[in-house]
Amino acid sequence: MSGNGNGAYELKHCGKIHRASDFDQLKNWIMESRVTGEDSFRQAGSREWIPVLKEPEFASILDPDNQWVVTMSTGVFKTSSFETVVKWAEEGRITDDAVVEGPRTPPGGVKANALPALASNLREPPVSRMDHPVIRIDGREFPAADTGTIRKWIKDSRVPVEAEISLKGKNWEPVSSCGLFDLEDWPAAAHGRIEEKYLPQMPEQPPKVVSEKKESVPREETVKPDLQFSEIVDVVEEDPEEISEEVKTEEIPYTVVSRNSEMTIESVKKIRSLLKMKMIFSYDEIRHPSITEETLSVGEYLDSLRSPKKGVIFWLLLVLIAGVIAFAALEYFGQLDFFTWL
Repeated sequence: MSGNGNGAYELKHCGKIHRASDFDQLKNWIMESRVTGEDSFRQAGSREWIPVLKEPEFASILDPDNQWVVTMSTGVFKTSSFETVVKWAEEGRITDDAVVEGPRTPPGGVKANALPALASNLREPPVSRMDHPVIRIDGREFPAADTGTIRKWIKDSRVPVEAEISLKGKNWEPVSSCGLFDLEDWPAAAHGRIEEKYLPQMPEQPPKVVSEKKESVPREETVKPDLQFSEIVDVVEEDPEEISEEVKTEEIPYTVVSRNSEMTIESVKKIRSLLKMKMIFSYDEIRHPSITEETLSVGEYLDSLRSPKKGVIFWLLLVLIAGVIAFAALEYFGQLDFFTWL
């Protein structure tokens, strides 16, 4: 399979599917050792999963003989490119006690401070891991210099939404809900759809307060003497059980079915918003009690909402045209005066 195709790619890693915006993004994940030889990938929209090692370019990157290994007090990190090691040093992720081993180093590696490309950017080993945040992805931990570094990783699609974070040695919590980052920090197409827990929309007008207790007022006191019996109308509160099924159906959320998940959406306005943000797509299936078709796509459903309801107008025009034709026929045969006399 060639990486020259346009469009997004999907990676199946540890039982989860991640979406890369393009082939280069997928390749960067492999170069950052975020992909293993057991993973598989495919171009978005296709059904066939291809083992990562069957792609020659990926197999070369994952070959142990081509790996660079950085060992330091905070852990052991691997990558297929020495340029990535330099990038780690520039981000402050490598300490001066690190040992770097790779294809061009002697067995056992060399001290990081002996490599000119790394020496000027090395930092001192932390006294305690309590001083900086740590990211956990698929069971692997990655220390960061600060939250600004993590935000940069997020924008580079290196931190998935489901990753966890530990701040100052405290308990692990999801990165997306720790309060330091917004969902907008993640690229929209990097990891596929982001299923938010949407809050219910506030009504445009406050609901009418209906008293549960009816005042027992004698009927003769509510009837004015000058009214006729036929003019008296009983006002009855609407029974909740008698609410039409159409009204109840409007309160039921929509369900958009993707390849591997379902998303509940409260309104058509939210559907259009997610479609614009590319969190859902026009070819995804949509379900709702008001939809009579067995299967209907999001695009087809939105098109049906934009189509004018012209049934009543059609019949009115048809009746008007028929009347004009009938009038012309009666006048032609001289029968119009007869109907006028009647």
